[in-house]
Amino acid sequence: MQMQKNSNLNRCVDTSYDILKYILRNNKDYEKDIGMALVSLTAFLIYYGIKDIDTIISAYKNTKYTVTEENLKLLSGKKTSSDIECMGISIPNITLFGTSTNFKVYIDDELKLKKLKKRSHTEYLETFIHEMNHIIKSQNKRILYVDHNKLIIRSGIIILDNDIKKLVLKSKTHEFTEEGLNTLQTKDILGIVARLCNEDIKNKHAKKYLDKIRKEITTYDIKSYYNPAMSILEPLYVEQKFRNQYINGSITGNINDISDDFDYYVHDGSFEELTSSIDEYYNNGFQNSPMKKAVELVIGYQYSKRK
Repeated sequence: MQMQKNSNLNRCVDTSYDILKYILRNNKDYEKDIGMALVSLTAFLIYYGIKDIDTIISAYKNTKYTVTEENLKLLSGKKTSSDIECMGISIPNITLFGTSTNFKVYIDDELKLKKLKKRSHTEYLETFIHEMNHIIKSQNKRILYVDHNKLIIRSGIIILDNDIKKLVLKSKTHEFTEEGLNTLQTKDILGIVARLCNEDIKNKHAKKYLDKIRKEITTYDIKSYYNPAMSILEPLYVEQKFRNQYINGSITGNINDISDDFDYYVHDGSFEELTSSIDEYYNNGFQNSPMKKAVELVIGYQYSKRK
């Protein structure tokens, strides 16, 4: 992930603006926050690269974006400590077409940000990037399994098991590993925005927005419910091999490649143990023992004899 010179950054913003104009012909939701939409889109294109441009466009184009005053809840398949109020949420809305035995599944995304007077522009941006990144990583090979009783879909590496008859979520797995890694990505993408703030960007929409957040973003620090997971997973994320495997697996939908690679360097089933341990930490009272297990598995990957 390399930042270009100023002239190249301006070309990147201009290209992003052309893409955004196309998106706005299909989805007017970003018109009210066009500066934020343009700057975030530019940062995503720099972070992921041109190879994933179609996936990024699909996510923006097909997502309903709203800012609301209603309380937002992060819901799990069962009542747990993760049912917390949050500042933003991405929701996969599931629709069935046809009969109970012969049907097709359609999924469209919704991204909601909570409106608060004391929230800074950068905090809104962070929340938007965090949630949109989930959606970007869920565009391809989203449906993992479906029959007349069950629908299993993914959000990044989160596996969501749904009762298809009632269209209710029964369970989530790999939830907090995904959230920790997603937060680390969000931090990097905000870093790209901070670099844009230090450049002479010409596009009027981007310039106006960057001027608005320039002072905030230099001292901004992510304070997230997912910080414990982020701390555990950061040694993996900074390893280029794991990070590339995670990004490629999430974007393409080949998420088994992520676990297979991790298992190769540690032992069979180790990635499942890692994600289960982090989920257990959050869902069962923030006890130290599952996090200790997660740390051991991360160290096992770092210092694997197979490397």
